[in-house]
Amino acid sequence: MKVSGKKTKTVKLTWGKASGAKGYEVYYSSKKNKGYKYITETEDRNYSYEDTEKTLKSGKTYYFSVRSFKTFNGKTEYSGYTTVKAKVK
Repeated sequence: MKVSGKKTKTVKLTWGKASGAKGYEVYYSSKKNKGYKYITETEDRNYSYEDTEKTLKSGKTYYFSVRSFKTFNGKTEYSGYTTVKAKVK
């Protein structure tokens, strides 16, 4: 997963396709490995997320996590989380 962000209060996450994934869930936190909050779910063909929320503060570090999911025999299965640190400009 890569992070970029050139605009104030903007973070853009991009990641590669996970084999068999139906979609991806995106989470964020201001503390490493603590208190992650659900942001959104993306479709299987969307490998990016851009956050322009006014809740992000310039100069602050945030941690973003993404995990893929798929449905198998009527049950939803999740991958592990991928975590990346991003400093908001």
